[in-house]
Amino acid sequence: MQEVFLKLIEQLNGAVFILLLLLILAFWLVVKITRVITIFDKFKEERKEMKDDIKNDRQEMKDDVKKINDNLSEIKATVKLLYEGGLQTLKSHSPVSLTSKGTEISNNLNLQKMVDDHWSTIRSKLESKNLSNPYDIQVTAMEIAHDCFEKIFTKEEQDRIKLHAYNIGINILEIIPIIGVLSRDKYLLEKGIKVDEIDKHAPIK
Repeated sequence: MQEVFLKLIEQLNGAVFILLLLLILAFWLVVKITRVITIFDKFKEERKEMKDDIKNDRQEMKDDVKKINDNLSEIKATVKLLYEGGLQTLKSHSPVSLTSKGTEISNNLNLQKMVDDHWSTIRSKLESKNLSNPYDIQVTAMEIAHDCFEKIFTKEEQDRIKLHAYNIGINILEIIPIIGVLSRDKYLLEKGIKVDEIDKHAPIK
């Protein structure tokens, strides 16, 4: 009877040991599976963030392209006005200068003061182009004039220019180049360069 009892205890001890091993194995598997799930969730989140970043970058690129196209359209429209009918505000012969109409609009809007008020920003844009001659300065000043109106001038200044253009029945693209001429003249004056020197550097046609 005693031998039977001892045998039973040995079998129970073996069963308990196996049960403990199974519990440890189960715990280890739970830990491993939890880690795998955590890594997978993290991967999904990072992938989602990456997709969102790519989507945002694509949208920003589209917006930039649209802005470039809009600017090119405005420049083309200005060139068309200049060569097909002539701007009322500019004399088309080089070096570009203001007509009496352009001077009148400039004085009425006090455009020179606007240029002076934002001169540090305008000059920085000109300086960043590493311009080598007066002709390039003239061309770049005309290009920067669009930035002046859209990005540099205040909302109040923009609205004043738009309202004046509307009141006198003139396309706003006729006013923007005036800003370019004023910026060019101010920059050339600072550099000690005469406006007459522009033609000496104009490309040969």
